[in-house]
Amino acid sequence: MISKKKIIIFVIILVGLLLPVITNNFFWSVFLGRVMSSILLTTAAWALLEVAGQPAFGLSALAGVGVYAYALSARTGSVNPWLAILLGIFLATLVGMLLSIPSIKIGGIMNQGILNIFFVFAFHAFIAAFPSFTGGTMGVALETLPPADIFKQLPYKYLIILVFTLIGVGAIYWILRTRLGRVIALAAQNEQLASSLGINITKYKRLAYLIFVPFLGLAGFCTGYSTGFTSPSYWSVELSFITILSFWIGGPKSIWGPIFGAALITSIPTLLNVAMEWRIVVCGVLALLIRMYLPEGIVGFLSSKSKNLSKVSHKKFVVELDNR
Repeated sequence: MISKKKIIIFVIILVGLLLPVITNNFFWSVFLGRVMSSILLTTAAWALLEVAGQPAFGLSALAGVGVYAYALSARTGSVNPWLAILLGIFLATLVGMLLSIPSIKIGGIMNQGILNIFFVFAFHAFIAAFPSFTGGTMGVALETLPPADIFKQLPYKYLIILVFTLIGVGAIYWILRTRLGRVIALAAQNEQLASSLGINITKYKRLAYLIFVPFLGLAGFCTGYSTGFTSPSYWSVELSFITILSFWIGGPKSIWGPIFGAALITSIPTLLNVAMEWRIVVCGVLALLIRMYLPEGIVGFLSSKSKNLSKVSHKKFVVELDNR
């Protein structure tokens, strides 16, 4: 039976998530839209990097491919905006799979990291090379999803982002609980054991890209759609590292870590009135302190404390029964 405490927590979270729709407020629509987009991006990155063990530091550019494919294809009018989202996801996945071939082949975190960072710069160079088509360094506006008279309103734009985020995070959670998800995790955590069990390591590394990169593409769309605009400067190496630091801060051992970490790091510049340029500094210092003193992350620390309190309460209850 569900306790009253859980029902109250659920209602509070639900009201918080629907606050932009309830209040029709500009600030909450934009702010929570950014938070939801960041949660999806960080959760997908966590699944690919931490669970699957792939040092895809070019994740920001993969997300950028997703949003640019949507923006450019929908702008021409030849592709329905809803189908343009799928096109963006497909192209991000295709680029991710192509990137995985040399990345897995050369091996080594340093080598793969350099390759992925190079990919981010190559993405920027490509966008800048065709300004008449891509908007160049100035960026490009995103078309509103049809029906435009509804989805041009910020609360409903936020609702689209919220739904996509819930679907994306829920799908990642479900995948990781399946046999396929567990095999991908095993192949990353203990290659020797996985090989002894007959698991094809290379196959499952590539499968990790195929499964989790689509969510990066979807996160890219959500990020751009939340503001109605995108430019190459946003999809930088800095964003990749901020995303990685976010799930370090939240905790890398469960899916709640990247969710909490992304929400926290996205909220700090707005709620504390910190300039966006200082976000990487704040993230870096916070991540360093947490890795030093709370290596399991904030969520892991709170979870372990909660378990310890439950054990203490249980022992007290048993002692009281024995005394009776």
